[in-house]
Formats: sequence, C-alpha cells, structure tokens
Amino acid sequence: INIVSGLCIFYGAHVYALAVLGFLGLGIGASGQSVSFATIAEHCEPAYLAVGLAFNNALIVLMSAINAPLIATILHYQQSYHPTLFIADYQMAFSVLMGCMCISAIIAAFTIRETYCKSTTNATKLIILAD
Repeated sequence: INIVSGLCIFYGAHVYALAVLGFLGLGIGASGQSVSFATIAEHCEPAYLAVGLAFNNALIVLMSAINAPLIATILHYQQSYHPTLFIADYQMAFSVLMGCMCISAIIAAFTIRETYCKSTTNATKLIILAD
C-alpha cells in the first residue's frame, strides 16, 4: 500500500483526487508499523522483550532523525541551482523516502514469516506488580 500511495503522491500531486487517495493510503500503510511491535513480542524471549521493543523505537526515531536533514540538504542543494524550488525538486528530494519504502517492502516480503499468533519462544506474560 505504501509504495502505491507514494507513487500516487509522487507522480500524481497535480491531480487532487489522486493526491488525496495517496495520502489516505499512506496513512493506512503507516499503521503497518504496529506489526513490528507484534513481531518482536512473538519472537523475543521475555527477558529480552523490553530491549527488543526499545531497539525498534530507537530505529524509528533514528530514521526520522536522518531523513529530515537529508531531505533538507537535497532541497538546499537544488536551491543553489535556482532560487525557486519546483515540484520536480521536491520529488527528487523525497525519492529518498520512496527508496526506503521499497527496501522495507523487500525486507518484509522475504524475512517476515506468518506465525498465526503463536509465539516462536515462550509466551510473553504480562506481570502486574501490586503494592
């Protein structure tokens, strides 16, 4: 969904309906990020679950912290050629995100296996500490 939505936004920005559908699909596809938390919960042993979830959160923040300055640098580089930025300049800058979406789709397609909601390790138990 993300790749198709990204292409709709990327190439169909001049058509309002296509851009709206693209952003709607991108929002739906972004909810797939929650799958990573479920996958970690199914594959991590209870002793390492917190570390696995923290590592996942750290990677999400790290990619956000890297992508924003990278896109800004590309746009600044494009602006050095002409003072006004055009849609093509933004398309080139945001192609970094399209590349990331393609890489993540390839990784997901070949490395994530369906577990049918059965943990591959011991069941993760919720422990409630009472005072």
